[in-house]
Amino acid sequence: MSWYPQPIGELDSPRVRRLTDSCGAEGAGVWLAAKCELYRAAAEGIQLTFDELSRAVSRDLGISRKKSQSVLETAAKCGVFEVKNDEKRTVSGYGFQQEVERYNSISDQRKRAANARWWNDKV
Repeated sequence: MSWYPQPIGELDSPRVRRLTDSCGAEGAGVWLAAKCELYRAAAEGIQLTFDELSRAVSRDLGISRKKSQSVLETAAKCGVFEVKNDEKRTVSGYGFQQEVERYNSISDQRKRAANARWWNDKV
């Protein structure tokens, strides 16, 4: 995915601050990698399970799967994202799907504007 928002000051949010207090810089790194994976999944219209997310984060960062799971469990306890208690333990982020929908809407508007300009230039 070529785009996702990274608001200024997000690392200072209380949820992320609790995570970095618990896990240090590793917590921030795992959170950013997990955020990328969750945005990618939302853009593709799929939901990740906790195991899929921990596997992806482990692969992306080159850390052990056990470490990835441990930090992600701490992140869920800190409220950075939610692990649902369904049979698959799906993971959902706060606002990811809405941001992806907003991005898609803006992209569609830009494509229509570009096409309209192209058509006007040809006339």
